Amino acid sequence: VVNGLAVDELAAHLEKTRKEVLAGIRSPLYYHMESRQMNPQILAKTSGISVFRVKRHFRPGIFARLKPSLLASYAKALALSVEELKTVPDKSAGKGNDT
Repeated sequence: VVNGLAVDELAAHLEKTRKEVLAGIRSPLYYHMESRQMNPQILAKTSGISVFRVKRHFRPGIFARLKPSLLASYAKALALSVEELKTVPDKSAGKGNDT
């Protein structure tokens, strides 16, 4: 029961984050970081980018201007393609899983 509640809470938080991205409040990078249950420090370490810069890249305007090399670093750290990194799913991941 407790695990189910935790999963539901995580799914609700991720859906809120997805809506923030769609509203232009956060960048898709933030959504993908959250979906992997990472924080800025972990993402910075795995991508080789400073925490300060990672946090700046959560702003949609700055994220939209990132160089392909930075996008590739983030994509590799998050196990995504660059195209996947630039978007968020239509519906929150985890809903309707068949497993």
